[in-house]
Amino acid sequence: GGGGAGGTGGTIALVAAQLDVGVGLVHASGGPGGAAGAAGTAGTSNASATEMGGGAGGSGGSGAPGAPGAVVLGGAVVGSTIPQAGVPPAACSGNGSGSPASTCGALHAACPSLASGMYWLAPPGSPTLYQTYCDMATEGGGWTRIFVEGAADLDSTTLDYAIDDPALRAASSEVLLAYVNPQGAVTGTTAHFPLTSNWLSQSPLEYPGTDEAVPVLVGGADAGTQTVRYGWENFSSLCTDPWAPWATAAPYGRVCVEGTASPFFSAFATSAADDCVTSTQAYSASTCSAAAVAFSIAVR
Repeated sequence: GGGGAGGTGGTIALVAAQLDVGVGLVHASGGPGGAAGAAGTAGTSNASATEMGGGAGGSGGSGAPGAPGAVVLGGAVVGSTIPQAGVPPAACSGNGSGSPASTCGALHAACPSLASGMYWLAPPGSPTLYQTYCDMATEGGGWTRIFVEGAADLDSTTLDYAIDDPALRAASSEVLLAYVNPQGAVTGTTAHFPLTSNWLSQSPLEYPGTDEAVPVLVGGADAGTQTVRYGWENFSSLCTDPWAPWATAAPYGRVCVEGTASPFFSAFATSAADDCVTSTQAYSASTCSAAAVAFSIAVR
């Protein structure tokens, strides 16, 4: 009798959501190897008119276990296992799920000619493999985008980073605030400052009204030490206005840098349309939809 057929490998489809403009998140895991195949059936005797048939054949041996199942993303097979974190890309023409970079900064340092776009990352210590937008052009490049306001009306006091990977943030020391267009490219003036312990711990949109004095680069130029205001509490109109006490005012939300023309993002903690202006303007000068931009946070 013949041997049994090999087992079939398990297959898992990735959960892949385009969370926001230029930000996607994938948790990848290959299916287990298939079980050993069943034993083959016994052979049959062969008889003719002139000779006696042979005895039945013995049962075949069990088949070998199947190969690990495929990881499927969007109908395409992208591998069978999560690659080791920090594996450098095979070539500077880009990287795939089989050769993720540790961060966008590491990828940019190794391949400075790479254009901005979506890349696979697996930071050391991170349990996940994911794809996100790497800004390879703004203020030296190598920025890993971790949040983009992808809806015209956010309404929450618990808005976390879209790419919520503590290992990635632990490997970073700087943060970039920028508006991006529908294609994901940075537009307008940016703010760039050290990644503080608060922003390392969680998204600035999850804090009550908070002020921090930090050294800031605005559009790449030194703007000295400025006050960064962030959190879901309310305020009057300007970036320079103090926070209104939570006991007397409903949540509203803002992120801005005093005394600069960098992004002033507000209204993410209320049902009103989100606003995207500069930190020198009144919050209501333009909604994000009217400006055709989205607020983003990136780290490096």
